Amino acid sequence: MFQTLTHQTKKLLLTALLPGLIMTSAATAQTWQVVDFPNLDNLTGVSFLSPDTGYVVSSSGKIARTTDAGKTWGGVQVTSASLEDVFFANPTTVYVCGARGGVYKSEDGGRTWKNRSMNDTSMTLLSIRRLSPQSLMVLGMTRDSTRSNIGVAMRSTDDGLTWKALPSMGTSYGEMLVTPDKTVRFLSWGGLHTSNDFGATWHDTKLPDGKPGRVMDMIGRTAIMAGNFGQIAHSSDGGKTWEQMSLPQEESHFTSAVLINEHEGYIAGLASRVYYTSDGGRKWVREPLPRACDLIAMTKVGNRLWAVGADGIVLWKKIK
Repeated sequence: MFQTLTHQTKKLLLTALLPGLIMTSAATAQTWQVVDFPNLDNLTGVSFLSPDTGYVVSSSGKIARTTDAGKTWGGVQVTSASLEDVFFANPTTVYVCGARGGVYKSEDGGRTWKNRSMNDTSMTLLSIRRLSPQSLMVLGMTRDSTRSNIGVAMRSTDDGLTWKALPSMGTSYGEMLVTPDKTVRFLSWGGLHTSNDFGATWHDTKLPDGKPGRVMDMIGRTAIMAGNFGQIAHSSDGGKTWEQMSLPQEESHFTSAVLINEHEGYIAGLASRVYYTSDGGRKWVREPLPRACDLIAMTKVGNRLWAVGADGIVLWKKIK
C-alpha cells in the first residue's frame, strides 16, 4: 500500500513559472470515470502498456501496477524520495526519475530496481526517456543561492551508468517529448528546444511572446502546448511556428497535453481543468469532471485516455 505524503514538487514548479469558442463533438460525449486507488497518495506519472496494464508513480517513491484496468493495484517501493515520471522502453525495461537526482531502472517490469541516480542530490528530475538502446536523457530543475528552478538536462550514453550535463538552454524546463522519428523536444521559459541526434546537439525556437510552456504533444504537423496561467498554443507546421491561444478568464496551471489524432486533443491541469479540441488546438471546450481534483499527468493507450493526480485520483475516458 502507498503511504500518504503531501506532494509539492510539480506544484512548486508550476507556481514558480511566470508569463510566461466552444465546440462539441461525439468524442466529448463519453464522461470521465473514476478509478478506485488504494489511498490518497499523490500520483505524479502514468504509463499504460495496454488498455488493461498500466503503471503510476507517486510522491512516496513507489510504483504501482494494474493488470485489470485499475480494479486492483500492487505497489513496489523504489526509493524514499518522490518519483516524478515513468517510462517503458519495452514491456520489461522501465525507468523512473524523481527528487534527489533519482534515476532507477528495472529489467523485470518494475519488480526490482537498479540505481542510476545523479551524484547531485539537489536536482529534481521531472522527465525521463530512453532515446536509443544506450542513450538516456532526463530533464528537471535545481537551485542555487541566487536563483530557483534552474533548468537541468542530463544525458547518458551508457544506459545511465554515467551522466553528462548539457549546456544550459534556459530556465524552468518542461517535460520531454520524443516523436516516432526519434526527434527530442522540450520546453523552457520562452523556448522550444529540438534535437535530431539523440540529444547530442540542439536548436532553439522562440515561443510567442516568450510565454512559459510546460507540456506539448505532436502528431504529424499538428502540435499543441500548454503551461502556466492558462498558457495554450498550437502549431500546424510541426512546431516551426506557433499561434498563442486565449481561454477567457482561465489562469489555471496546465500539466499535461495529449493529442488523439491530428485534430483532437486534451490538456489538463490543476483545479479540475480539462479542455478538449477538435480542430488541432484552435478552439477549446472545457469538460466536466466527476469530482474536484488536481491532475498532474495524462497518457493514451488504445481507446482510453488516462489521467492521474493529487490525492490518489485516477480517471479514464473512452476515446475514438
